Amino acid sequence: MHIWGNSIGSEQSSNAAPEIGAASWTSGGNQVGMRGALQFDLSNIPSNSIINSAKLMLYSDPTPLNGNQVDANYGTDNSMLIQQITQSWSTSTVTWVNQPVATSTNQVVIPTTTSSLLDLNIDVTTLVAGMINNNMNFGFLIRLQTETPYASRIFCSSKYSDAAKHPKLVVIYTERH
Repeated sequence: MHIWGNSIGSEQSSNAAPEIGAASWTSGGNQVGMRGALQFDLSNIPSNSIINSAKLMLYSDPTPLNGNQVDANYGTDNSMLIQQITQSWSTSTVTWVNQPVATSTNQVVIPTTTSSLLDLNIDVTTLVAGMINNNMNFGFLIRLQTETPYASRIFCSSKYSDAAKHPKLVVIYTERH
C-alpha cells in the first residue's frame, strides 16, 4: 500500500501504485510524506512455531515516480524504519490521515545510503516472531527515520510490472510439538 500525502489535504494514497517506500518531499510548496504498508499472509505458520529467520526483500524502483524521479534512494539522511503495524487496516480505505498505527518496539533501522539503487534483504525475524506468537499479523510500515524534505527510499510494490521485483518475505520456522 502506497501511502502519500500530508495532514493539510494532499492525498494520493493508492493500493494500485507500482511503488512503495519512505520519502519526504514538497508538492505545491507543502511538505508531503510517503510511507509503505505491507502485509503478508502468515496464516500457514502455526502460532506456536519458533521463527528461526525472517527476511524481507525490497527492490529499488529503477524508474521512481516520486522523489527526484531519477534515484530510488536520495538525500543526505534517507535512513528508514521497518515497524510492526499494530491494528487492522484495509487497502481500500487507508489515507495519509488514517494510516495504520505502528510501534517502534523491535523496529529495524536501515542506514542511510548514497547508492541510487540498492535492493535490501532485511532481517525482520523479531518482528515476524511477534506477529506469529501474538497472533497479530497486521504487517509492516516503512517510513523514513527522520521525515525531512528531499530524502527518499523508493521500492517496487506488488503492482510493479516485473514480478521478480515484488516485495518478498521468506520465513524459516520450526513447529513446536
